[in-house]
Amino acid sequence: MERFTFDLVSAVVLLATALIGAFLPKHLESHGSGQPNSAAALAFHLGNCLSAGVMLSAGFCHLLADSLRQLSFIGHFPIATFLAASGYLLTLTADQLVQGLMDRADGGGDAAGGGAAYRPLTHASPPAASPNGSPQGSPVSAGVLRDRGRALEQQQQQLSQQQHGLGLGHLQRLHGGDDTKSPGDDGGLHEIPLVASGGGAPPPSRPLSRSPRRGAPASPLKAPPGRGFGGGGGGGGHAHLREASFEHVLELEAAVGAHNHFQALLSNRRLSFATALLLAGALCVHSLLEGMALGAQPTLRGTEDIFLAIVAHKGLAAYALGASIVESRASDAKFWTTIGLFAAATPVGIFLGYGFAAHSGGVGAAVSALAAGTFIYVALMEVVPKELEDGRHRAAKMASMLVGFGLMSLLAVWA
Repeated sequence: MERFTFDLVSAVVLLATALIGAFLPKHLESHGSGQPNSAAALAFHLGNCLSAGVMLSAGFCHLLADSLRQLSFIGHFPIATFLAASGYLLTLTADQLVQGLMDRADGGGDAAGGGAAYRPLTHASPPAASPNGSPQGSPVSAGVLRDRGRALEQQQQQLSQQQHGLGLGHLQRLHGGDDTKSPGDDGGLHEIPLVASGGGAPPPSRPLSRSPRRGAPASPLKAPPGRGFGGGGGGGGHAHLREASFEHVLELEAAVGAHNHFQALLSNRRLSFATALLLAGALCVHSLLEGMALGAQPTLRGTEDIFLAIVAHKGLAAYALGASIVESRASDAKFWTTIGLFAAATPVGIFLGYGFAAHSGGVGAAVSALAAGTFIYVALMEVVPKELEDGRHRAAKMASMLVGFGLMSLLAVWA
């Protein structure tokens, strides 16, 4: 009865944690501060890394260890570790299905999303590149660039054999009436602001530099003279990228830090509600399995440890989901319906796990093994790669992760 009471209290606390975490970005947005300040953003990332360490320890040192004590082998078959790996693969499969649907939604989401806002892509230009002292440029069609990035991803092996003649599609002039000088005319390089094809002035541009590799100093992204954009007169005309070698396309990708080619250039596009809903579905699967792991614990001490692991992650996941829904400009009804389903997933899982454990201790151990795979997946596949992809504050992030792992592992001594 004491464990059931603790499970009940845990369900209420986790429900409140999810609701508060999701409400915070909505509150910030309604008060004119859609983005937290830099200190709050750093605290969020460090907390995320701390939760990754906690969940990694919970998966290996608590859930999997407990299931090994109760299940271990069936004959010669390692059932506990098999179930843990199955939980990992189950979560991975669910996430990939959701990711596929999200990619499909993103493919046609420009119009539905109410327009796109794109980061400027800038080529450094010396002051002498233009007679009036300001560089000229032509806006690149974002849709064409995105499609070309996908084509590059699909045909990387073929493109690696090419040295010249790679076309990146049409370039539509933003300003008419003045001729745009070819970069080959004077050796200069032009700024290319990337804007939505619907027109409008581009946002202020900034130079992008390559990340230094093998000790090479960072340098602005440049193309060689003569491999530029054709000039020509007349307003509203089209210019074509006549030559661009594959190595310079790779320089472009390195400059924006894109692992998926040009997709990083589109990261400022408004998120659609359908995409946010799919994200919520994936998080609900995680939350349900995590709740089942908590409810299936045979001892109160084990329940307390798993509760700490879940609560460390729940609020941060709720904040991320809430921010995604706020970004999609969904109505209040859609916001709270989605958040309510996400927040309720863990309490539902807790009572399901408690029922399984009460029916059979072996079933509870099997649930713990499955959930161990989920905890490990969330830590190693969802949190760690995304946090360490950004090299800023890397040492602090690693320290936070190790602290979380160490403290949670120490709790296993008394479990």
